[in-house]
Amino acid sequence: MVDAEKPPLRVFFGSSPLETAKADYESRLRTWAEWQPVAELAQG
Repeated sequence: MVDAEKPPLRVFFGSSPLETAKADYESRLRTWAEWQPVAELAQG
């Protein structure tokens, strides 16, 4: 990774952190989708 031409800004090492992040973001996406109608009404 140190010698990579374009290394990632962030990376997870091991298998567990990625699965945790996926679950967290899936939860966030569900919440945002649930509240999207309210957000659109607030925009006017």
